[in-house]
Amino acid sequence: MRRIRFSALLLSALLHLAPLMRLAVAESLGAAAPLMTVLRWVVGVSSVTGAFHAVSAASGMVVTQGGATVTSAKGTSGIVLSGVRVTMFSLFGSPRSFTFIGLPPGLNGSAQGVITGIPNAPGSYSVTVFGWELPNATGNLFAASVPFTIAAGVPDPPVISVPPANQTLAAGSVLSLSATVTGSGLAYQWRKDGSEIPGPAGTSAVYSVGSVQLVDAGRYTVVVSNAGGSVESAGAVVTVVSPPVFSV
Repeated sequence: MRRIRFSALLLSALLHLAPLMRLAVAESLGAAAPLMTVLRWVVGVSSVTGAFHAVSAASGMVVTQGGATVTSAKGTSGIVLSGVRVTMFSLFGSPRSFTFIGLPPGLNGSAQGVITGIPNAPGSYSVTVFGWELPNATGNLFAASVPFTIAAGVPDPPVISVPPANQTLAAGSVLSLSATVTGSGLAYQWRKDGSEIPGPAGTSAVYSVGSVQLVDAGRYTVVVSNAGGSVESAGAVVTVVSPPVFSV
């Protein structure tokens, strides 16, 4: 009995001297909240009684996107994300501030639990959301994992800022036609008088003929396309002039 009493007194003294302690314990919530991971904070001892006050940090989480409840958030690279909002519930009420870890590049999370921005890196992400009992990320907290999927975006369609220019050439001269285009993943197809020019020459960024002849005269356009769409340039009129020939 004396040994037991001594141990109890020693434990009581240690608890009295020890500062406030917190112990994080992870557990799963189950079917009601399959994405939730709870951090249970055991708030520790500040008196000789050695009594522990346990706070179960969370009981649920809801993720909405575009006003609809979702199990995972989705976005497209290069396109503004439809606002994602995280709502959590706990024994100490709804969190009064939020912080985020692992957001896809280009996205930001507010203290109110809203994720916005323009993602710029396709892939799958697991975003950890911390809900805090008090403002400014203070007080008790619990955490949840929100899956994020960012799909590859469709590029903007090409834009032709400067079309091919009209040209007047002497027979035997070099013909070179080009256009100034902005966009990514571009493909070219040159046309003469509305018909596609076959072969590699007709699908290059610059259409050229080493020695033009009268048959090369006509109206030229270029169709530029990518995954986002296509655009056809204004026509360039090519005139071929033959040198004078003495018949007598």
